[in-house]
Amino acid sequence: MKCVYQAADTLEAHLVLGLLEQHRIQGFIEGAHLTGGLGELPLQNYVRVLVNDVDFDAGRRLMLEYDQANAVTDPLPPPMFRHWGWFVLALLAIIAAESLRFL
Repeated sequence: MKCVYQAADTLEAHLVLGLLEQHRIQGFIEGAHLTGGLGELPLQNYVRVLVNDVDFDAGRRLMLEYDQANAVTDPLPPPMFRHWGWFVLALLAIIAAESLRFL
């Protein structure tokens, strides 16, 4: 058996295995039970999806398509509160002006 995909976690490994099985490629998840010991094990990709040697090329092509379909083009969303700094500054200026008026 050859590794066709290294999953981020067990959930993704099962998702990938289901995708492979939809294309009639039998696979096996290796390392799914190791994620429980992440506090004691070094952080690495232990969850791998394996397929038979004869299905490796077809499985690898399918995994490349899967990676391209799920590629993140913009990993960081724009900050929601980017303009709040000016709002807070203006609000503090108004509060300071109002408090000085009562002195």
